[in-house]
Amino acid sequence: MNRPVDWKAFEYKFSTDPRPAFEGLAYILFCHEFKQTYGIFRYYNQPYIETQPANTADGHKVGFQAKYYDAGTQMSSKEQDLKDAIKGAKNKYAGIDRIIFYINKEFSASSAK
Repeated sequence: MNRPVDWKAFEYKFSTDPRPAFEGLAYILFCHEFKQTYGIFRYYNQPYIETQPANTADGHKVGFQAKYYDAGTQMSSKEQDLKDAIKGAKNKYAGIDRIIFYINKEFSASSAK
C-alpha cells in the first residue's frame, strides 16, 4: 500500500534540520533505484547534482538533486533554479542524460504557456 509522506511528521521527527535528513532519504532512494549497492562517490558541496552521476543498466548516465522546501516556498519561484541545475549538470558532467529531482512539494498546473 502506497501512503503519501506526512511532511509535518517528517519535520517533527527531524526538527533540528530536516534538509540533511531529506537529502539522505533521497540518496538512499536513488542508490536503491539504480542498484548502487556500495553508494556513489560525492564531493562536499558537489555542484548541480548531489553525487557523481551513476551509470544505469540501460546505458544512461543519471544524476539527482534533492530539494527540501519549507511550507511557505512557492514552487513557481524555484523554476529558474531547477533549470539552472539542469543546464549546469549537462555542462559539468559529460554524457549525463537524466537528472532526477527529489522534491518534497508537488507542482501545480500553471496558466502560463
